[in-house]
Amino acid sequence: MRDLPAEADLLSQIVDLSPNGVLVSDRDGVVKLANRQAAALLGRDPDSLVGSSLAALLDRSETGSELLASLHGTRNCEREEIERVHDDGRSTWISISTRALRDDDDERVGVIAYLRDVTVRREMQRQLERKNEELERYVDSVAHDLRSPLVALLGFTRLLKQDYEEVLDDTGHHFLDRVEEAGRTMEALIHDLLELSRIRRPDELAPLTDPRRILVQVASELKLRLEAAGATLVLPDETPMMRVDPTRLYQVLSNLVGNALAHGLDGEEGSGTVRVDIVERDAFHEIRVADRGRGIPECDHERIFQIFQTGTGVRRGEQSHGIGLAIVKKVAEAYGGRAWVDSRPGEGACFHVLFPAS
Repeated sequence: MRDLPAEADLLSQIVDLSPNGVLVSDRDGVVKLANRQAAALLGRDPDSLVGSSLAALLDRSETGSELLASLHGTRNCEREEIERVHDDGRSTWISISTRALRDDDDERVGVIAYLRDVTVRREMQRQLERKNEELERYVDSVAHDLRSPLVALLGFTRLLKQDYEEVLDDTGHHFLDRVEEAGRTMEALIHDLLELSRIRRPDELAPLTDPRRILVQVASELKLRLEAAGATLVLPDETPMMRVDPTRLYQVLSNLVGNALAHGLDGEEGSGTVRVDIVERDAFHEIRVADRGRGIPECDHERIFQIFQTGTGVRRGEQSHGIGLAIVKKVAEAYGGRAWVDSRPGEGACFHVLFPAS
């Protein structure tokens, strides 16, 4: 059996056979090692990469970017993506991660950059965005088509109540009330569907938003429902500022608290407490909305975040369209976060939503 190659030759073969591109620079940012995959991704000959500036090869963003800072060794970079346009007009998207190389004294001696072709994923993402745009246009069209007859129906119901009040008996008034209630429910459902279809990843950095101010607004709007349920809404005294559009944060908080009022209170009269907390957790802000209601079986923990899916046990007088929690989840994921619930039957539920802190 033959022995393995010398350590230096073995290392060189391992780097060269890597499915990802590898570039290694010295402390001055000059490339000292480049494997074949890196050369293929950059459209260059491997030998021509050695001696080039690592920053000039990779950075395509504004000065001060995370990638540029990492190439100068001041920080690491996690999966920043750049586009390379080759001489033949072909475009390649490359995901770049970097790590500083250090000696035994922990002094920076260079940078290693890992390159991965993400062109296929980028193309799939563009196709998905186009499909989402088509879906949004379709939902807008359907909503418009539904709203026109709905407005007419509610208008005629109002006229019947005004002009034929003395003619209709109690049964007739009851039927008209039911028709109007169904129409209002349909109107709310159309509104929620439109909102769900329009939620997408923000194109720019979101403003700093004070969630405490929004929570006070939600509490004011839900005051009558809270009093009718005999419930108490406990808000945090202080909250961290969050990088979320105020409208989207309002949707998350109002839907979570509204869901707790509909599903998460004890007893027929609904006496109970809904507690809201917002805390900093690593690189995230975490929203927690806890109730003391019936709880949710583990088999339903994911299902209730799907559109038109609701939990059991809606309180008398409350409505649930099965869209609120779907909006919460979609907003969280659009900002790079997530939403989930911790609950067991008979032990209440705690809904969690994570948003990146920056």
